[in-house]
Amino acid sequence: MAETVLRAELAEAGLDGAVVVDSAGTGDWHVGDAMDPGAREALASRGHDGSAHRARQFQPSWLAERDLILAMDARNLANLRRMAAGKDADRIRLFGEAAEPAARTSPIPGAAGRTSSATCSTCSARPRR
Repeated sequence: MAETVLRAELAEAGLDGAVVVDSAGTGDWHVGDAMDPGAREALASRGHDGSAHRARQFQPSWLAERDLILAMDARNLANLRRMAAGKDADRIRLFGEAAEPAARTSPIPGAAGRTSSATCSTCSARPRR
């Protein structure tokens, strides 16, 4: 969900194409799956299309390729920082730290509207070269 919304927000801000945004989970249990139908419906109700999304697992090799890595929750943040082995901690942050103040305390919906680390993903951005 975050990837889809972030892409739309960047496009609205005139930054479409200025950064590459992608999404991956820290676990492998949904790799290859389409977005949860409830999450896709929630996006559609806000004018976003999540139908092309397929789950991927974050790879440690990606750490060096991304300028910013946003984790959706504390568990994913800890997993990413563990992968980084003490390096690049300043580039690995909670997604809410980048949100507007009003959105920072809002739960991030997962499958069927539940907040769940199993359905949250990481979202990373890097400038286009």
